[in-house]
Amino acid sequence: MRCSYVIASLEKNEISMNKTKNIVNNLPKNTFSMLKYFYTTFKSRTVITILLLFIASVLEGIGIAFLLPIMAHLLGEGGQESFINYVIFSVFDCLHIPLTLHWLIFSLVTFIILKFVISFFAMSTVAKTSSIVVSTMRLKLIQTMLEAKWSYFTKLAAGRSSNSISSEGERAAQAYMTLCITLSDLLLIIVYMSLAFLVSWYISFAALFTGLFIFVLTRRVMNSTRVAADKQTKHMNSLIKKLSDSLGIIKPIKAMAKEQNYKAYLEAEIGVLQESQTKRMRNKEFTRLLKEPLVITILSIGLLISVEYTNISTTQLSVLALFFLRMAMKTLNFQTNWHQLIEYESAFWSLWSLIKANEDQKELSSGSIVPHFKNRIQISNVNFEHVKGQALLKDVSLSLEARKLYTLVGPSGSGKTTLIDIILGLYNPQSGSVKIDDQDLDELDMKLWRQRVGYVSQDCTLMNDTIANNVTFGDQNYSEDEIRAAIRKAGAEEFVNQLENGINENVGERGNKLSGGQRQRIAIARALIQKPDLLLLDEPTSALDSVTEGVLMTTLKDLAKAMTIIVISHSERVTQHADHVIYLENGHVKD
Repeated sequence: MRCSYVIASLEKNEISMNKTKNIVNNLPKNTFSMLKYFYTTFKSRTVITILLLFIASVLEGIGIAFLLPIMAHLLGEGGQESFINYVIFSVFDCLHIPLTLHWLIFSLVTFIILKFVISFFAMSTVAKTSSIVVSTMRLKLIQTMLEAKWSYFTKLAAGRSSNSISSEGERAAQAYMTLCITLSDLLLIIVYMSLAFLVSWYISFAALFTGLFIFVLTRRVMNSTRVAADKQTKHMNSLIKKLSDSLGIIKPIKAMAKEQNYKAYLEAEIGVLQESQTKRMRNKEFTRLLKEPLVITILSIGLLISVEYTNISTTQLSVLALFFLRMAMKTLNFQTNWHQLIEYESAFWSLWSLIKANEDQKELSSGSIVPHFKNRIQISNVNFEHVKGQALLKDVSLSLEARKLYTLVGPSGSGKTTLIDIILGLYNPQSGSVKIDDQDLDELDMKLWRQRVGYVSQDCTLMNDTIANNVTFGDQNYSEDEIRAAIRKAGAEEFVNQLENGINENVGERGNKLSGGQRQRIAIARALIQKPDLLLLDEPTSALDSVTEGVLMTTLKDLAKAMTIIVISHSERVTQHADHVIYLENGHVKD
């Protein structure tokens, strides 16, 4: 037996809904659309941040401007040959502050310290907002996943969703942080450019030309980075989906010595991912390393031209050189941060695309009637198909009386689980009706109806948490007495009391500290704690021995005195305890 079915099962889970793909492809994925989202979603915080960063930039510019009169004093040059000096001297004169070197240096230090304080508050706001960004997007993703249609949810790759919540959410927050840092650099560039114009307009034009030259020089690199980042995000999601899917079948892979096949299956994806990462990191380093030679070259040429062809004073030349150096470095920092922003952008759009796809598949319920189940569930002429032309249920009609134990049997693929899902309202039949006490199911408030149902899945997976939290799903509204009552009804009281920490015992990952029968009983207790009118169990005895199976069915038989129970099973021993046996074959109910 080959491992082809292993690979096929992995590849099957990669298929997404066409509609979801269209939504993802039609989103306006560009940097400015992302900036617009941040601004509109976190408007007040973003406005405050921009204002603080602007004030900090102005304060730094004013502080650096004091270097001009300070240099004039140190070099013994005239004090009012520039507009900046004129303004500073006029302010000092109005405030009756003596124009001494001490006061000039004190003023410079004061403005720089004020700039530090304002910048600290601004970046603290950025840090707080970044954490809000990631929390907001993660919660939005979780909410839209939980509200999505069941038919869509079953096709949603768990690995992709996990990666979006963890890695992509963090990178989306980094995008906001990088955006604010980039904005800070841009504001400083504007301030330094304005000050430079006040000293020498033609040298300032040269600096402006330098900035534009840097932008043009690195633009192609930016576009290349965007493509590489998008490709990296895409293949990282694909790799995580494949890895997540394959972990569930790692035992047959090892049992049949197919590790090399499995490795080859993932190797191609890792190779493409490596190529994208290499290209992205090479572009990033090119931009970073470009700073020093470019700035020094242009500054040297500028100084040479100023000395040879202008009459600018030594003081002005020194301050202009400082302005130019700071402005050039900030321009390159701006380019570097913009480069980083483009890298994070791909993760943001990947996360946002999944959120929008989930929203488009939101489960809609038009019903508003409060459900009451006291007498029967009437299923009439129900037809259902997942794929057009391949009917799974064909003209199914059943009457399920309240407070009875039903067993639903039949070969695999006969529609047993689908019938249960229709009763739950997870699927809508193409034709026919389901009525709860003569009330159409689609007219009921679906959330209230499901709150009246207890459901136990076939795998009985538990959370890596305490028994109490597994029984309540973390709902703190349940008291300890209610938890213990549910455990007692599920027949789990004896083994729970024998545990060292009782209901506070941690069950381990997926409940692996408990036996199959114990996990089954905790899952039943989880279904019973909300006091359901209807209890549904999908293959509850498939992993149990005959003794444990008999004990479980005795428990269910006793519970059926107070609620309606439907058990999906292939076991003949289960049918012996049932009040009624329903046999499904090829989508039909057989007598």
